[in-house]
Parts: sequence; structure tokens; C-alpha cells
Amino acid sequence: MSKLPNHGLEHRESPREFGGITGTEFVRRVLKAATVLHAHGYHRIRYVAAYAPAGLHVRVHVGRDTELPSEDMSGAVFEKLAYTSVDNAFLKERDLSGHAVTAGMNADQIADVILGAIPPIDATNDDPEYAARLKELLQRFDGRVDSVLRQRSPWRQADPTFGPPGLPL
Repeated sequence: MSKLPNHGLEHRESPREFGGITGTEFVRRVLKAATVLHAHGYHRIRYVAAYAPAGLHVRVHVGRDTELPSEDMSGAVFEKLAYTSVDNAFLKERDLSGHAVTAGMNADQIADVILGAIPPIDATNDDPEYAARLKELLQRFDGRVDSVLRQRSPWRQADPTFGPPGLPL
């Protein structure tokens, strides 16, 4: 049963995706789940996706604004985030902070996984500007992972050699 109230929001995935999910689509779905949380007033939840330093995987982090992004990505901080590292393989399920997210799960169900993976947070409904930016980022998704990524790692901002400036998330 969903932890989120039903506000008439419907989130359907295409039937093609129920057999498996690529890393690109998984990154998009986690972003979509973050926008669902914002639609329910959880405006203090943040989403960051960036290439790993080697460029072979995408790291996705979703958590409270007090932990994300953070310069100190110690084990204690990771315990407070919903996170994953993905490649673009076509898999039946993906891991999000130790929770299996299957190809058939919709954004509401993934939002529940996120809420279960991070410390309790109240729906403050107090940052509609950030919620709108995140929704715009989702709308710009064009089937390529680059369209929903921050190109520069949030934990290496001071290093000007690490990739071009990315989207402000």
C-alpha cells in the first residue's frame, strides 16, 4: 500500500518496459518519482544524477536537502539517501538503496521506496520553484541519459577539469 495520498495523479509506464528496464529509463523513473514526491508536498527532497568519475556508470541520489548534495559523502550520509549506481544494461530489476525496483513499478511505487530509504521527512510544500525546475527537467527527457544528468559531479564542484558545467538541480 502506498504511503502517498491519492491526489488523482496517475503514472503509467509503457507496456514495453515491463520486461526489463535500461539504466537510462531507470534514471528517468527515479526522477519521475522525485516529481511525484514534490507533487505531494515533499519539496525538501532533492534529486542529483551525475556520471561517476570514470564515466562508466550514472550515480543517482535522492534525499533531504540537508544531506544532498553534500561535500562529505561519508557512510553516515549515504545511510540517509536513496541512491544507486547504474549502467545501461537491460535488467528486470534495479537496486535502489537495497530495495529491488522492478521494471513494472510505477513512479508512485518508486516514490514509496525513496520515502522508506531516507529518514522521515514532512511534506512542507514550501519550495515550488525547485519542484517546478525538477518537473521541467523531467519534461526535457529525450530518451538520452544526458538530458536528465548533472554533467559535473556534485561532490567535485571545485575541480574545473571534471566535465562541463551541468544542469543546476
